[in-house]
Amino acid sequence: MWPLTKPNNIEIELLESVVYIGPHTRTNPIIRGVVRVSNNRTSHIHILNILFVCNIKTKYCYNNKFSCDKKSITGDRLTLFCSHRKPLVVNSDSATQLSFEMLLPSEIPETINCPQIHVNHHVILDVEYYYNQRKLYQQIRKPVIIARLPDCRMLTGENLLEMIDSRKNESSWCQYRITIKKKAAPLGSLLPIQFEIAPLILGVKLKEIYVQLMERRTVVPDVDRVERTTQSCFFIYPAKNSPFQLPTNILESPWETTVEYQLPSKMAHSTETYQNFFVNHLLLVSLVFQVPESENSTKHTTKSISFSSSIDLLHKHTTNVTRLPTYHSLVSADETIHRHTINLDQPPPDYNAVI
Repeated sequence: MWPLTKPNNIEIELLESVVYIGPHTRTNPIIRGVVRVSNNRTSHIHILNILFVCNIKTKYCYNNKFSCDKKSITGDRLTLFCSHRKPLVVNSDSATQLSFEMLLPSEIPETINCPQIHVNHHVILDVEYYYNQRKLYQQIRKPVIIARLPDCRMLTGENLLEMIDSRKNESSWCQYRITIKKKAAPLGSLLPIQFEIAPLILGVKLKEIYVQLMERRTVVPDVDRVERTTQSCFFIYPAKNSPFQLPTNILESPWETTVEYQLPSKMAHSTETYQNFFVNHLLLVSLVFQVPESENSTKHTTKSISFSSSIDLLHKHTTNVTRLPTYHSLVSADETIHRHTINLDQPPPDYNAVI
């Protein structure tokens, strides 16, 4: 018998390294994978157990001191192999594979790492074997990402994403409408924003457009159940492949443009409201104008218009699942016949020949 000393003797391969959970769901997600055991000499294994663990760590200030809470959520232990009388023999010239499928705990929080909140998930494999009449133990950890899918209501008819619309608004110098093309967007993706402006007086000039993301990280410790919120502000800018230029002259007619803004990838994503924490985001759009002080005045003053709305920023691994796939064109009859290798040039066989 040979001890399993090398780390590559046992490995966990997950069918899906990212497990998606739906919003507001109470169902148990499922994780699937394979455990591979190999060694350069014949070995005997007595116990193989696998366990899912969610570690939650929150930081906050209590009584003018920094405090930290740690919690763990574990699933049911899944036994892949257990036998002391007849151990699992792993030959030196082959590898042993054990597949598994396990239910994860319901209502587990999603994976997130930010200054006040850390939630990590792992699949842990425990191996017990004997060497020289000594009981030996080995543990392998495999990280898993739990990512939340957007609200199902964001998928509307004809595969159109639900939008954020300010509707038409009117100030004393212009009418405006701001449309954010996505109500939920993954980190690192593009966020299209449409601007529509119509001047109501002469001499109105659009000077600047600012777009900001306000991040609010809230921790609710069990010691007093009082919310503690920390905020961060991020400016976002047009993507490199989305040229954007403000009108250089005074607005004499309605002006409209759509700009794709690049969302940052290194910030916390939004979460649902959990027992001890939640993260949400606010999108703030500011339009800065230069307008005359009075009707016939040559002097100008600076005015601003702001529009804000909550936005759901998703985990970056949800980039490919926030939109339904496009439908392919209908398969023609000739293609169907070709796929099934049907030859219409020959008549069908005689009935008596096939029974």
